[in-house]
Amino acid sequence: MKSKRLSRRLLLGVVLLASAVRLWAQDTVSIEFSAVTWGAEPSDVFYRTTGKIIPLTVPHLTAKSNQVFAYTGPANLELLRKSTSETGVITYNTAGTVRLPPASRRVLLLFTPPPLETGQTQTLSAIALPDDPENFANGKIRLTNCTPARLAIKCNTQVVELPPGESRIITPDSNQIMLELAAWDGASWRMIANNFLTFPTDSRLNAFVYLGGRLGETAPRPDPADRTITARDFSIITLADAAPL
Repeated sequence: MKSKRLSRRLLLGVVLLASAVRLWAQDTVSIEFSAVTWGAEPSDVFYRTTGKIIPLTVPHLTAKSNQVFAYTGPANLELLRKSTSETGVITYNTAGTVRLPPASRRVLLLFTPPPLETGQTQTLSAIALPDDPENFANGKIRLTNCTPARLAIKCNTQVVELPPGESRIITPDSNQIMLELAAWDGASWRMIANNFLTFPTDSRLNAFVYLGGRLGETAPRPDPADRTITARDFSIITLADAAPL
């Protein structure tokens, strides 16, 4: 009788262990990523992978850095900042987290200004953009909303709605593009910008929408409730590059 009870307990333990391993595997990613920022370049940024603390270089997105980092760990990547106590003890504290897409093997981390909500303690904020060459291939356009406003972007004949902090990859019908940008002001769409551009067919195109008259200059964030969204609040930058091999 005792032998049967022991066998049942062992079997239950094995099942629970297998379930835990399966859940851990589902929430663990192994990727390569690069990091850029559209604002001021953050300093002293680190991350942890396989038990090691790695310094993270975050250049301006126009610098076209090719530095690639490796990461294996939870899908919620912790961005760390270093602090040193009066006695010289060094600690690494979480300054932000970013959710990594579990199905991607290559990711672009786009650092943005952190949220301004009252009581916000995190000082780093980033968006994880899937960067796999088979999905974001040459000839395609990735539209990214770096603002807190709900946007609609028309690319020639295609229209894409973008919630704050999200991106979409589209395949245009031509490499000659008319980008038209509208923002939701709480009651209707308001046209705020349009750009005409051409990009090489052997490249892909990133289009980032951000707040500020100049790249990296933070403007007052539009509040849809007071209907103060104007074209001066928004800017678009487009960058073409070749998909990684």
